[in-house]
Amino acid sequence: MVKEQTEVSKSKVPLYVSAYETLYSLMADGHYLPGDKLPNENELAKMLNISRGTLRQALLLFQEDGLIINKHGSGNYVTEKIAKTSEGLEKKTVICDRFSREKGKWTLTNISYQPATKIISETLRIDNEKLVVLFELIYCVDDKKISCMDIFLPYDILQHENISLNNYDDMQTFIFNYIAQKTNESYVDLRVIDVRSRIAKRLEITEGSSLCCFYEVMYTEMGIPTVYTKSYCVPSEYNFYIHSKR
Repeated sequence: MVKEQTEVSKSKVPLYVSAYETLYSLMADGHYLPGDKLPNENELAKMLNISRGTLRQALLLFQEDGLIINKHGSGNYVTEKIAKTSEGLEKKTVICDRFSREKGKWTLTNISYQPATKIISETLRIDNEKLVVLFELIYCVDDKKISCMDIFLPYDILQHENISLNNYDDMQTFIFNYIAQKTNESYVDLRVIDVRSRIAKRLEITEGSSLCCFYEVMYTEMGIPTVYTKSYCVPSEYNFYIHSKR
């Protein structure tokens, strides 16, 4: 069993996450279609019953996920309807490892816990009351940060492991071993995004820079989705290849 127990109730979900989910549902239901301009901040904040500051946090999440784009002086536009990932790739390692021009090193920088958001619960096929663990990692080559990754894993998986949640080295070893040993297929969605402040700070790059962002769902042999990752890669440090057969 995991040594430390963490309890997170729905009441502790940040307001901007709740706002994200509400707006996400409107997009998924077709209320806002690809190419549509969202209402201005005042209208959206009033509609969602939140402050403009909270709304901006939610909108930043959408921009990080590549679901809306902010056009300076014009507003926020929906880039595409939320959809399941397509095009499979065989995998045993994460994308940032496989395609970097030079071999780098991972560092686990943070572990946090949260109730599954709508997109995560749908992707991993779990109840949104379930707890998920978020692992935040940085990938460096000679101390230069070239990518970062968020790994989402159902907390239930950790409950059967004799691992201290405070030991980051052990947790990092566990998560990569789990990916290598328990997953045998993944589906990847690639998008080019303009990086927002949260990711820019992690990679120590200029906000607004273009990044390659991979949204990856990893499956077990039985076809059960078990890991969801978001990888943000500096394009100049990577060569990406696709191998196809007829």
